[in-house]
Amino acid sequence: MSQNSLPPGNRVNVSLLERTLKPSNLTNSYKLYWFAAILDEIEDNNNEVSFRKLVDRMVSKCWYSILKFKLSLGHKDMLYKIVQYLAHEYELSAESSENEILSRLNDLNDDYYDKELNMLTRYVPYRFISPFYSSRLIGLEDGKRNSIIEILNKNDYNCIYIVNSKNSHITLNYNWYNYIYNNLTIIKGWYKYNLIKYLQRRNPNVPNIIGKIEPPVSRDLVVANKFWREVNKLVELKDIYTGRPIVESEMSIDHFIPWSFVLHDMFWNLCPVLKATNSQKGDRLPDIEKHLEPFVNLHYTIIPHLGQVKNSNCFYEDYITIGIDESSLMNLSKKQYKDMLSKKLLPLYQLALNNGFDVWQ
Repeated sequence: MSQNSLPPGNRVNVSLLERTLKPSNLTNSYKLYWFAAILDEIEDNNNEVSFRKLVDRMVSKCWYSILKFKLSLGHKDMLYKIVQYLAHEYELSAESSENEILSRLNDLNDDYYDKELNMLTRYVPYRFISPFYSSRLIGLEDGKRNSIIEILNKNDYNCIYIVNSKNSHITLNYNWYNYIYNNLTIIKGWYKYNLIKYLQRRNPNVPNIIGKIEPPVSRDLVVANKFWREVNKLVELKDIYTGRPIVESEMSIDHFIPWSFVLHDMFWNLCPVLKATNSQKGDRLPDIEKHLEPFVNLHYTIIPHLGQVKNSNCFYEDYITIGIDESSLMNLSKKQYKDMLSKKLLPLYQLALNNGFDVWQ
C-alpha cells in the first residue's frame, strides 16, 4: 500500500474512489466534505441519505475551520459564505459542536440556505462520482455531464452510490457500503490526509492545519484505566517503550497512534505506560520499528485473561470496529493477530507521518 492509498477491496474498484480526491480533481472543497458526510452516515449505519442531510453535514464539518481560524476553502467556495451567514443569522459560535449545528440545521426553514443547498446539490452528487464514468465523459461540455452521469449511474452497482435526483437522495451500493464500513478508521485517515493537503495549498502561511480542521474532543479514558488496572492484577505489565514494570500508582494510558490524529480512544490503539513515559512521548508517533512488536505482544498476552476482567466487553467491542470479533480474537495465532492489527495501525501511522507528526525516539 502506498503512502496515500486505500486498502484493497475484492468487490470494489478502489482506484476510482481514490481518483475522486486527487488534487487535480479538487477545484473546491465540496467533494472532500461530501465524502466526509457519507462516511458519517455509514458510521451511523445509513445506506440511503438525502441531499439535505449530506449538505447539513458538510456545513458542520467545515464550521470550526472557517469560524475559528478563518481558513480559506477556495476563492469561489460556497461553503465559506454559507457558514458565515448561518453563524451570524442564528448566533451560533465557532465552538458549536457538529451535533449542535446538525440539530439546528435539521429544523431550519431558511430561503437563503435552501437556495445555496440547491446550488450545491445541482452538481456535487454527480461530480463526486464522475471518475466512475470518465471514459464516457471525454469531450462533453460541462453542462451536459450531469444528465449523462445520471443515465449511466442508474442501477449501476459498481459505483459507490446511485443518485435519485427525483427524490433528492443517494443510495450507497452494498459492496461499497461494506468495504467502507469494514475499513472506516483507515478511510477516515485517508480522507483527513487529503483534506489537510487541500487546506494547506489554499492556506500556505497558516501553521498547524491539522489542529484547525475540527474542534478538540474530550478524551474519556476512565474505562480504559479501570480495564488496565484490573489486567495488571492478573499479568505483570511492562512499559512497551522502556521495558520497566508498571505499578498502578505510576500507570498512564498511551495512544499508540496519537489521539490528536485518530481522535478516538479505541482499545486496539491504547496501552498502559508509565506516567513519565507518556509525558515524554506526548503527541508524537512511536518508532514503529522498535515499538510495534512490544505493543502487539502486550495486547496478545492479555487475551487469555480477558474472561477474568470485568470491563472486557469494551475491549471486544472496540476490536469489532477493525473487523476482529470475540471468537476470532480468542483463536488467532500470534502471527495472525499481529498481521490483522498491523493492517489497521500501519496505514494510520503512515498517514500521521505524512501529516507532519514527529517520531519519538
